[in-house]
Amino acid sequence: MEWMVLGDELSETLDRHKWLSKKVEQHPKNIALKLAYAWSLEHQQKYKEEYLTLKRAYSLDPENLYTNRALSSFLAVHKNPKEAIPYWISIVNKEPFDIHTLYSISQAHQYHYGDEAFRQLTFAAAHIVEFSEDEKTLLYYALGKAYDDTGDLKTAFSYYALGTKLHSSRNRAKIDYEALSNLFKKIKK
Repeated sequence: MEWMVLGDELSETLDRHKWLSKKVEQHPKNIALKLAYAWSLEHQQKYKEEYLTLKRAYSLDPENLYTNRALSSFLAVHKNPKEAIPYWISIVNKEPFDIHTLYSISQAHQYHYGDEAFRQLTFAAAHIVEFSEDEKTLLYYALGKAYDDTGDLKTAFSYYALGTKLHSSRNRAKIDYEALSNLFKKIKK
């Protein structure tokens, strides 16, 4: 029975892929169709064709936020994350408080005082009170990496410590020791 369901799902996926392929041919300047088609190629593990489709979508509108996100994600996963940096920076130029993208940049970029990525990160840090606890944690880690890269280890480790402290306090297990003790007593019996 499971094989039949899987077969139906695969058939639907291939049908969608064929439909998207035809639509992309009919509407070669439709970025949304190209992105959907690229997603379909990803699921079929046709990475070279996916990359070419994403590059074509990007060439139609290099300022398109969704195209930059898709292309940077592809590069980060399937190629070299350093190649994704210009696309990530383009995203942050449009959405300066996109903490996940700022964090992604920090994982691949070698910071220098005053470079564009460093300025974007410190701009976001100036608005840290506006972020959720999870976003603050990522921002602290990204700031730690930036200052680490520039050689300011004292500042770097203070940001790493802030990120770790915030992360630890948010993820601390809440243990009911009395209930746990009672459970162990029952198990012993």
